[in-house]
Amino acid sequence: MSKELRKKKTPIYALNGPAGIANTDSEKAEVLACSLESQFQNNDISHSSDFITNRIVENYFLNENNFDAPPLPPPMPSEIIEYIKKSKVKRAPGREGITYKIFPYL
Repeated sequence: MSKELRKKKTPIYALNGPAGIANTDSEKAEVLACSLESQFQNNDISHSSDFITNRIVENYFLNENNFDAPPLPPPMPSEIIEYIKKSKVKRAPGREGITYKIFPYL
């Protein structure tokens, strides 16, 4: 409560629209509506660069050579043990729900 009393209030300025200062509620509503309408216009989707970008992306996903990466080798048990030892204690459980308390028993 005392913080609110000590804090200086900032003045609320009048809305300036294209026709001047908006004083009445209907004028303020019109100014806000025009502002929102100008900010949230539909994108021009007929631009040619969008077509080119879509074609490049489609060709990338249709080309099977892009996904022929060699599989990762399985981790060694020693690597897993080393990772468990280096992990932080008292961490939140992951998606599997495994808590830090079970690590010493692995």
